[in-house]
Amino acid sequence: MIEKTIGRPFAKPIWSEMKENAALAFAPRHGGELLLDAIQALVSTWGPQLELHLVGHSAGSIILGHMLGSMAERASIKTALSSVNLYAPACTVSFACRHYANDENVMKRLHLDVLSDKEERDDNVASIYRKSLLYLVSNALETDLRTPILGLERVNDPSYEGWDGSSDTGEALATWRVAAKSVGLSARTTAVTSDLIRVATDSSGSDVTQRSAHGGFDNDIDVGVGRHRRGVLVPPHRRQIDAAVVPPIAGRDSGDDDGKQEDEFVSEASSALKGANNLTVPIGSVDATGYFCGQEVGKPTGLLKNHFGPARSDAALALIVKALTAK
Repeated sequence: MIEKTIGRPFAKPIWSEMKENAALAFAPRHGGELLLDAIQALVSTWGPQLELHLVGHSAGSIILGHMLGSMAERASIKTALSSVNLYAPACTVSFACRHYANDENVMKRLHLDVLSDKEERDDNVASIYRKSLLYLVSNALETDLRTPILGLERVNDPSYEGWDGSSDTGEALATWRVAAKSVGLSARTTAVTSDLIRVATDSSGSDVTQRSAHGGFDNDIDVGVGRHRRGVLVPPHRRQIDAAVVPPIAGRDSGDDDGKQEDEFVSEASSALKGANNLTVPIGSVDATGYFCGQEVGKPTGLLKNHFGPARSDAALALIVKALTAK
């Protein structure tokens, strides 16, 4: 009822205009092209030190798709592309085939975070439509009803037959699945399966939670930790040390950001997890050895800038102090 009475007559024109504006953003001398000019200038300045991580939620997958298309003509920017992160992408599978699957370089760097189909069906739009926004897009806002939307988990289920059934739909799904399989995308796809997500930790150390929902990805701590681990928003000089911090320490796990006490060095994201109780090196400490901040051995860059952030144990802190005070 909502799909027919509100979705198609009222919401579909707004959705169509949003998609049109996303495409127009990257028309000649529009805002998107000016953004690419600025990024290209940064690449020229910083060279291989610059990493470009793209993050898009919902309709953000559409504007990023057009951005990637425009980037294809700028080799220097393509070289800087390190990851593409989509949360509950609201673009059609057909759009994804044209703007993502057509570039293996993009597909190899693509990460998807979606809701499980159960959570999609338990979600709502403004407490009126009793499924997720992606279901509303699929069932009412696209030209064809029941259009496959990239963020719907069922896109990956070959046995599901609830799409519109046209030959174009079947071809798009087949093309996407082949492209995704060829780059192992399933290993970089995470579905939210819990009814609740963790969004904060209160003063007592207890988790603060909220209902899983289409709009919840930017608040989800576990999604944030995953993004941190793949390098988004983490400066390269910090990341290169994280891979080989120190010789193995008894009782230390591999730094999997799971919030357990045995972690000696962890990310800022996992330091916020319940039970962290971290010891830290103050920002502004100077690394005279180059052990933590040096780009090359023997060429220290100076300020530590809280490189490791938290250290969970006295043993870890002692290693940091030893490196900082070495003659």
